[in-house]
Amino acid sequence: MSAFPAAATLITVWPFVVLGVSVAFIVVSITRWKLHPFLALVLAGLVAGVLARIFPETTAVDGVVLIRTLGDVVKLTMEGFGRTASGVAISIGLAS
Repeated sequence: MSAFPAAATLITVWPFVVLGVSVAFIVVSITRWKLHPFLALVLAGLVAGVLARIFPETTAVDGVVLIRTLGDVVKLTMEGFGRTASGVAISIGLAS
């Protein structure tokens, strides 16, 4: 008997595998390797992007694959960081 239902294939559970590996990477890199949490989170984003390239159709939005190359991984990670930093910067600026 399979651990997953018949309809669940590797491609449907792959995003959860990527999530699990990314969280494990964050925990290990902070606790075991004593990496700074900010750096661990950025590297985990890159690890998730690299793992997402294994099944690129899992990253498709409206039929358009978002991650094709390693450059796409870095670009999407930095764009996400930029959006987050800009939103947080306004709050920090107003609070100071």
